[in-house]
Amino acid sequence: MRIIIFGANGLLGGYLINAFREDDVFAWDREDVDITDSAAVAEQCENAAPDVIINAAAYNAVDEAERNAKASQLAFSLNSKAVFNLANVAKSLGATLVHFSTDYVFDGKQEKSYTEDDEPNPLSVYGRSKREGEQAVVRVGGQSSRYYVIRTSRLFGKTGRNENAKRTFPDLVLERASEADSLSFIEGSEIASPTYAEDLAEAVKTLIAEEHPSGIYHRTNDGACSWYEYAKAVLDASKEYTTDERVKGKKYIELVPAAAADIPRPAPRPKFSVLATTKLPLLRSWREGLLEYLTSQERDRL
Repeated sequence: MRIIIFGANGLLGGYLINAFREDDVFAWDREDVDITDSAAVAEQCENAAPDVIINAAAYNAVDEAERNAKASQLAFSLNSKAVFNLANVAKSLGATLVHFSTDYVFDGKQEKSYTEDDEPNPLSVYGRSKREGEQAVVRVGGQSSRYYVIRTSRLFGKTGRNENAKRTFPDLVLERASEADSLSFIEGSEIASPTYAEDLAEAVKTLIAEEHPSGIYHRTNDGACSWYEYAKAVLDASKEYTTDERVKGKKYIELVPAAAADIPRPAPRPKFSVLATTKLPLLRSWREGLLEYLTSQERDRL
C-alpha cells in the first residue's frame, strides 16, 4: 500500500510512520510541500499515486489563535483550507483520506460523553477551524470517496521533530516536578480522555485495514480525567516522584487543585469533552498507555 503522511515531523506523524513501516510511505512535512497551496499539493500527490493520504498536520496553538489575528488566520489556513485541498486531491486520485480532529469541536455543556453524531458547537477559534476542516472532508467526500475524520483528545507521546513541536503533558509535568515541590492543576472541569499517540496510530492502521465505512470516528484511550487527575497519574507512575508523602525513595510533590477560573487563558475550553466511541471497540485505558509511555521514556534514558 502506498501512503502519504502529511505532518510527518509532528508528534503523531512519527508514530504513524512507525505503524505503517511495512508499507510504501511518503513522509512529508511543510518543507516538502505546502498543503495550503492547492496546485502544489495536487502535483505532489499525483506523482506519488497514493492509496491513502493521512493528514497529521495541524495548527494547535489554542490560545495564540484566540489572541492573535495572524495566528487565527494560520489556524483556519492549516485546519480548514489545507484540509479542503487534501480532500479534493484524495477524491480525484481515488485515495482514502484520514484526517484528525478534536474534542474542542464540542462546547462541553452536556454531562454525558459526546458521540460521533452529537452536534458540534466549538467555543474557540481553534475549535471552529477544526470543525470547518471536518465539514470540508465530509462535503467533498460525500458518498463517492472513502474518508475517515478521527476525533481525538489530549495526545501524548514523544516530542515531534519539527521546530515548533511542543512537549506533551506527561513530560511537562515531570519537568515542572524537577523544579518545584508543589504544583497546581485544574480539578473539577475540563474533563477529557488522554490518548497515547502510539495507540492512535495503530488504531488508524486497523481502521484502514478493516475498511470501515466512511465517516466520523472517535478514537481515544478509554477513561477520562481532569488535568489534576492526569498530573497525579503521571507523577505516581514515574520512577522519581510521588504524590503520597508516605512513599519512600521518591521526591514528594504536593498537588494543589485549582479552578479553571484561577488560570485565565484567552481561549475558552469545554468543561466536559469526553468522546464516546460508538462505532468501534474501545482502546485500552489511558492509564495503561501512560505507563507504557513513561516506561519507554525511562528505557530510552538508560
